[in-house]
Formats: sequence, structure tokens, C-alpha cells
Amino acid sequence: MKKFSKVLVFVLAFISFATLESKAQEITKEKVQVELENGLVSFVNAVRPAYVQGMSLEKFKLTLVGKTNAIKITKEGSNLLNKAFTFVSADISNEEIKKQGLKEFAAATKYVLDYDATLKSDKGSVALFGGNADGLNQTLTSEKRACKWYQVGCHLQNLADWIESHPTTVGIIKDIICFFAGC
Repeated sequence: MKKFSKVLVFVLAFISFATLESKAQEITKEKVQVELENGLVSFVNAVRPAYVQGMSLEKFKLTLVGKTNAIKITKEGSNLLNKAFTFVSADISNEEIKKQGLKEFAAATKYVLDYDATLKSDKGSVALFGGNADGLNQTLTSEKRACKWYQVGCHLQNLADWIESHPTTVGIIKDIICFFAGC
């Protein structure tokens, strides 16, 4: 009976530990928010060098997407560039960026996720900004990662890694992103 009790205690302890560990690995609204905030900051800092003091919004966009893509840019891509322009032209700090631009970045992220899922592709980030990769500015990258400015998923690498290792959570993550995007 003593052996059975010890085994039972061990099994219950293991189950409790496993449950705690799985709960610790659950994706939450707060975790997604932090990843979106960090991704937004990474994106804005990647496009920051394209801005020259006194530059217009249209010139800023053309510098990033080129003439061909400027005609085809999606609403989500345009809104994200508008918000990025607001940040870089006013030299807004990273902490303030995290507080102000989540809606646009979340909407752009949702667009990319939906595009890639629907077409079973990895071209959503290019489509977001007009669809022609050759027309996009290829010289601007993020400081912390080797992400091209337009590679939304790359700026969200931690979230992308989570989705890859937990593919069944993609729907939950999209719902959370939708919450921030105002869907």
C-alpha cells in the first residue's frame, strides 16, 4: 500500500506539473499584444531611414514601395505606412509607438496571415505593399533581425515561431490579432 501511495503521489505531482507547464505555454492576449508591439517597433525602425526631414507622406511611400506598387498597395499596407510615417516624421519613441499603432500593425498582420493561408503561400507581406517584390525598397532592414522592412512575419518572429510549433493555435492567434485590429 505504501508503494501504491508513493506512486500515486508521484503520478499526481507529474500531472500537476504537466498541467502547469502546458498552461504556462498557452498563448494569451497579453503575449500576442507584446509581440505585436515589438513587431511594430521593429517595422517602424526598419522604415525610419527612408524618411528625410520635411518629406511628404506620398514621397515616403514611394521611397518604400515604388511607383508600380503605390497603385496596388492594400488598404492595410497603406494604413500601416501612414502610421509609420506619423511616427518617424515626429520622431516618436519606441515606447510611444507601442502605445499608438497596434491597430494598423494588427490589421496588416491579419492580412498577411489570411493571404498566406488562403493561397498557401508566403507572399502575403509583398502583396500587402502592392505585390511586386522588385519594386519594393530592398535596402532597408531591421536592426535586430535580418528582416526586410516589408516582411511583417519576420518582425513578428517570436509569434511566427509559436504558430509554427503550435499550428492548432493559429485560429486563436488570428482571433486575438483581430481583436487588436478592430475586426
